[in-house]
Amino acid sequence: MALVPACTPSSETAQVPTAAPSLPEPPPPPEHGLPMVEFGSTWTPARAVAGDLGALQDALGGRGPATAWVDARLGHGAATRRSLSQLAPERAWAVETQAWQDVVEGMPALRRQPDTASPLYPAGGVSAKEAVTQTTLVLGEAHVDLRAWRALPVAASGSCQPAFDALALAQEQSLAYLEPFLDHADTVLRLRFRAELAGVIDSMRVDVTAFESPIAEQGASSDQEQTHACGHALYERVEAAQACLRGDACAIGPRMVLRGGVAVAMAAPPWSPDDCRDRVPLRVEAQLQEIATRAAVETVSQLEPRWVTLADRLGAMGVVYEALDDVCSPRRRRFAEEDLADARVRLSRVERALGSDVLDESGRWDVETGRVFLPGTGPVRTLATFVPAKGGASQQAVAEAKGVRRFLLSRSLCRSGFSERPLAVAVFEPGQAEASFAGFLYEETFACADLPLPL
Repeated sequence: MALVPACTPSSETAQVPTAAPSLPEPPPPPEHGLPMVEFGSTWTPARAVAGDLGALQDALGGRGPATAWVDARLGHGAATRRSLSQLAPERAWAVETQAWQDVVEGMPALRRQPDTASPLYPAGGVSAKEAVTQTTLVLGEAHVDLRAWRALPVAASGSCQPAFDALALAQEQSLAYLEPFLDHADTVLRLRFRAELAGVIDSMRVDVTAFESPIAEQGASSDQEQTHACGHALYERVEAAQACLRGDACAIGPRMVLRGGVAVAMAAPPWSPDDCRDRVPLRVEAQLQEIATRAAVETVSQLEPRWVTLADRLGAMGVVYEALDDVCSPRRRRFAEEDLADARVRLSRVERALGSDVLDESGRWDVETGRVFLPGTGPVRTLATFVPAKGGASQQAVAEAKGVRRFLLSRSLCRSGFSERPLAVAVFEPGQAEASFAGFLYEETFACADLPLPL
């Protein structure tokens, strides 16, 4: 693998010569790709729902004539009649255009019944203005307070959880597979970092001794306090470096990180005033970074390329998760079954790319500093980043995952053009003034292009 170094200023602090550290033997080369788990064909991007369509179907069960009073925006055309026939196929439907407020008193309460898979609402307080002589369904615009409606928990139908579970298990198994390599790389990085750090730590401590106290001397001016804060931040950094030499843990040292790929990084310095370089012109942070960078350069140049390829794939899983997480967040939309099937096939190609046994892929290490955020760790400073070969498995997987996201976003139907307010729905039985069922539905659930009802 090629190594592309970046120029870094040399250290000016006197350095005590140190012996080269004794390094452990690396693990044997890998024999196969990542242990992937099938994403399967049961995952579906979540669709935001306002109510329980299945419960409405149950409320309309039975045979015989039925009347539907629907809002003018739905109309009584072919789409409405098709949805009604799917909702209650044993009914003979008569459809009339009526506004909700003309035929119904009240509105379902914005209070969902607990412990139900889909949103259900109490039917109390919803009644017909006139007695009905046959089963009657009323669908009309819900005149609800939008702020109160938005405050309700988001409810959804469908889930990508099967795909997320498969990806999580693959990550867990892959991390176990790569653990010997990652532990070896971290150990070598730590040993090399410590070996060079030991030769300069004493002179670094001398430079920052005056800033040991966390607060400036009494009577110091505001400007002097700022200068002391800068110096104390450097003092704490040197203390962390000293701790690195005392025990096995080395929080400040370089280590392998998996974030969209694989890189060598070190903990970013803690907060300090912005103008610290001018106030305290010490090269503590620059020295630490130079030592860590040299340890990174020496280490990555000797790592087994096939392990690096697999580590890069494992890091790419995070990008796959982010792409899925975005497209799977609940939205008001519908999908055709053939488009969902296509998306599942596309996602299976991600699985195959990451699990490929072809490991002899070229790539290079770019030796330059950057900054990334690691969940659970915070900001870290990258020192060397692996750049996979063009068309490599990790790049294929990332491209396919982003392609799945773009495809599903582009193929989602009925995602706009509807009122933010849902439809109110109520069912009345002959001779009964009170509704036997009441709730809400989003308009695209009831009628969306030529899609069947999502029952």
